[in-house]
Amino acid sequence: MLKDDNLLALFDIPKILWPRLRLSWQRRRHHMITGRMDFCMDERGLKVYEYNADSASCHTEAGLILERWAEQGYKGNGFNPAEGLINELAGAWKHSRARPFVHIMQDKDIEENYHAQFMEQALHQAGFETRILRGLDELGWDAAGQLIDGEGRLVNCVWKIADFIKPVPGRGKRHLIKSAK
Repeated sequence: MLKDDNLLALFDIPKILWPRLRLSWQRRRHHMITGRMDFCMDERGLKVYEYNADSASCHTEAGLILERWAEQGYKGNGFNPAEGLINELAGAWKHSRARPFVHIMQDKDIEENYHAQFMEQALHQAGFETRILRGLDELGWDAAGQLIDGEGRLVNCVWKIADFIKPVPGRGKRHLIKSAK
């Protein structure tokens, strides 16, 4: 879309912002692993509501659940639009600046398990080691004041299911984890 002026014009973004938008995308292309845009369609046409960089569920739903649903009940012709998604995610991780070990953080919600496991599969395919943390109970501090997990491993690279701000255990409300994908 950013390479084609005709497509970019459809989003009603002022032309004066196009060079800055393109430069921003070019500079940060490998900083973000995932994201999604929310659209609406009505009689007036397509409208973009927002870009969500912190919504992981769409990948599992589009890449895995939709495929399973089609295998079980779809009788028509077609193809899987998310075929290769796991490979694309693995490729994004390979080109990212992520550390060799990635903690995957999720809430203690069973529904988030499959989202975490889907991304874990992409990370493993990309050659990363991972550990899924459910909630913040396992987090703590080492003697040097660094954030560690329940196995004593330093937490310095995190992928998370959704945006959250929570108090870090043992530090009170003054010390918060503010996550950003």
